[in-house]
Amino acid sequence: IAHVLCGAWPQRKKQKQSMQSCILFLLSRSRLVVFSCCSHTIMSKRSDSSTPSPSAPKSKRRHDDEPSAEVAAARPSRDQDWKLFNDPIHGPIEIHPLLIKIIDTPQFQRLRDIKQLGTVHYVYYGATHSRFEHSIGTCYLAGKLIKKLKKKQPELGIDDEDVLCVQIAGLCHDLGHGPYSHLYQDDFLPRTTKWKHEDCSLKMFDHLMKENNMKTLFQEYGLGETHIEIIKVQIGPRAGDRTADDNHKRETECQEKLGSKKFLLDIVANKKNGVDVDKWDYIARDSYYLGLSSSFDHRRIIKMIRVIHGELCVRDKGMSSLYEMYSTRNSLHQKAYKHKTTRIVALMIAEAMNLVDDVVRVTGVEEAEGTKISEATHDMSAFTNLTDHILHQILFHVSDDSRLRESKKLLQRIKRRDLYRFVGELNPALSKKVRNKDTSQIVESFIQGLDGVEADDVLIDRVVFDYGYNGSGRENPLENMKIYKKDSPNTSTGITPDQVSTMLPQSFKKEEKFRFYCKRDDCLEAVKRRCSEWENESSHYDERALSDGSSYGSDS
Repeated sequence: IAHVLCGAWPQRKKQKQSMQSCILFLLSRSRLVVFSCCSHTIMSKRSDSSTPSPSAPKSKRRHDDEPSAEVAAARPSRDQDWKLFNDPIHGPIEIHPLLIKIIDTPQFQRLRDIKQLGTVHYVYYGATHSRFEHSIGTCYLAGKLIKKLKKKQPELGIDDEDVLCVQIAGLCHDLGHGPYSHLYQDDFLPRTTKWKHEDCSLKMFDHLMKENNMKTLFQEYGLGETHIEIIKVQIGPRAGDRTADDNHKRETECQEKLGSKKFLLDIVANKKNGVDVDKWDYIARDSYYLGLSSSFDHRRIIKMIRVIHGELCVRDKGMSSLYEMYSTRNSLHQKAYKHKTTRIVALMIAEAMNLVDDVVRVTGVEEAEGTKISEATHDMSAFTNLTDHILHQILFHVSDDSRLRESKKLLQRIKRRDLYRFVGELNPALSKKVRNKDTSQIVESFIQGLDGVEADDVLIDRVVFDYGYNGSGRENPLENMKIYKKDSPNTSTGITPDQVSTMLPQSFKKEEKFRFYCKRDDCLEAVKRRCSEWENESSHYDERALSDGSSYGSDS
């Protein structure tokens, strides 16, 4: 049997059948003996064929995925534990055994039930992909980039533990998303809260490590407490309830530990300029499922990135591709993420969830009676059970509470496509009616003089379009990006937009809009007329500003 498994399989059909019968019989009677025999023979054959002679030079490693000598000596070979995933964006990708262990936990599997684009599928019905897919894609791109750097720049000293840390950070960076992704954070939770999904990603990562006894498994692959801390810094800048100063101190300490490898912190979530693998995956994945074309190619950027003086730098001719990345991101926000119908469905769902926050409970382990939907972020066992299925939980919850009935009515309206009606939008840069005011003040001013229209009948949604970078306050997100040239690959310099192209946008400032929706059909016409009046005033102001040569943002 050992001979057969090593390649000496008989060619004739009858001999094959006889041999198969023999193997099945022996395996059923003496599995351990046969397995031991096969393993010994196969390993002997491998060692005989792979061991070089004393005089032969050592061959180079064939794959970047192979473990280092230190890690390999500390644990047995687990090549059979690697798995091959077929990703619709990146094709066949190999996943490390430790990453498989993380994926096969309840804390990570919950991402299957959280839609990547929230309510966008109410407009683009193909956009039903989940955070689960995006997280694995980000993990793959993080590994691809760092392995490329490891191969092309061996002087950086990147080891297999560094590769694993970056991949784990990419895999776990979105663990903290709530129902319908950003809807939970931006629309459901109070606007005054400082909670962000990065906070919960770190909490959920700690919960995952504790509940699944991951530290022992991490140690088998050479990852200790320092590596775990580096992973958490890569996931996000925040850490629970720490202040901004605490976070900055924590990140600085991590950079000091990494030394010349501090660039590892910029691969998954780049806080300097927003050029990271998280953005690359969601641009490619979201465009694919939305059915929208994208001219940005992350594969080209990966080939052009080098590390110079501890920073990620890109080839000078690759800068135009990075501007395409920001332009594509902005286009996705305009066409899909913040589409007027996408937003109103999200606001209606958030309103339905707010109505039953005290009625419907999310059960976990620590609280037998369950926790409020808004407070599940404090109990990771409950948060593990909080997914997009909360809407089904609301619809099928049994109670005489009037708030539950109102919540169900809202969700049923969404099912019937009976949505709040869009009536118009205003730009605060062009309209004094909405400039420097919050939504409650705008509503109060809007309904003055409208008979039969109450404040609750009008809904205002503030949306912002930007280039996805809130770093040092500079307008151009790539002013913090260093470049190198072909003839001097170890020297980095800055670059101005004019050096890339004179056709780039002259301004990278964010654009703000206030959208107006009407909740009731019987007052729709009155709300439309008032919105048209405000829009006309805005257009007249626009003409005066142009004739006077004044800026849109001024009050003159």
